[in-house]
Amino acid sequence: MPVTDKDIYASAQICIKQHGEQALEEALAKMDYFENNGDHEARECWNKIAAAIKWMQDERGARCH
Repeated sequence: MPVTDKDIYASAQICIKQHGEQALEEALAKMDYFENNGDHEARECWNKIAAAIKWMQDERGARCH
């Protein structure tokens, strides 16, 4: 079953909720883990989650100024 954009954004929101400001670092660590273990599909999924986290955090910062 393919991962949808909705899944990516939901995962990004969960990661932010669990890890706060460290969410992006957590997603990047997951990317490294899966890359190092040869799971390129999971790595690409975490790449998309990391991009969504960055976007969400940038949007929050832009609204605070």
